[in-house]
Amino acid sequence: MLTWTALPAGVVIPLKSLATVVLVQPENMARINQDKATLLYGMLDSSDGFYRGRAREQDRSLMNVTFNLPTPELENRFLAEAQAAGFSGLAGHRAVGGIRASIYNALTLPAVEMLAGFMADFQRREI
Repeated sequence: MLTWTALPAGVVIPLKSLATVVLVQPENMARINQDKATLLYGMLDSSDGFYRGRAREQDRSLMNVTFNLPTPELENRFLAEAQAAGFSGLAGHRAVGGIRASIYNALTLPAVEMLAGFMADFQRREI
């Protein structure tokens, strides 16, 4: 059984966009979200401290992966290079700084895989 979510009033999807809509059953969405979070937290955990998660392991979010790099200068370079590579919205909250990757339902697993690849490349270049 598929579950549909109604669009808010006034939201219009052009007909040509409907061809790209992917239907995901709720139980599969939970697995996909877990896979996305596991991938990014795996990057943090295996980086030998280069990427430093802000949340304790038991408090980690499935939707917002927050972390810091060793210095504010590296964080700024990471954000600039990420932006140039096509990633957006990675700057952390203005009150706490750092990096925040929001991986809500609309963000696909392949997009998170691309971010993880960028992170691995950035770490390799900076060590």
